[in-house]
Amino acid sequence: MRAAPPTRGRTRDPRRRRARHPPRRSRRLDRDALVACIEACSSCAQTCTAGADARLGEESVAHLVACVRLDADCADVVAATRPVLCRRTVPDRAVLRSLLDACASCGAECAWHAERGLEHCRVCAEECRRCEIACRELLASLSRRRRVPRRQWTCTSSPTCRVLKKATASSWARCTQP
Repeated sequence: MRAAPPTRGRTRDPRRRRARHPPRRSRRLDRDALVACIEACSSCAQTCTAGADARLGEESVAHLVACVRLDADCADVVAATRPVLCRRTVPDRAVLRSLLDACASCGAECAWHAERGLEHCRVCAEECRRCEIACRELLASLSRRRRVPRRQWTCTSSPTCRVLKKATASSWARCTQP
């Protein structure tokens, strides 16, 4: 058996990989929440794949078809989302929501089967739940950090009117409503 080739400075640890990049200008990203989500994605993808394989080994697979399909879908979505999270940009909320939906649906189905005594479904449900929580925390940190104070524009022609019309690219015109 041959030894694995040297990694030549590459690392699988997301904390060290992210620390190697130049400093960010954006402070919208909670680095700890991002690293936790990346690690949860790795673990969830492996667990969902192993869970689907374990379910296919059961004696009666007919009632587990939906669970196997959701496991495979969740593993694919999580495996595809992980490299997106590793990029040096702020993750897109739609991508995180799709990850969240995949983990939530797979976790719910596995939890249902876990109540009926399937141990590998319990493990998969716990891992999907952990990934879902990490993703929610990352989404919440993006929402918290995204809000920046903006100048409030109000209409001065009427105390009840709040409509503004943009006259040019750099100026605002007063509302013409009575």
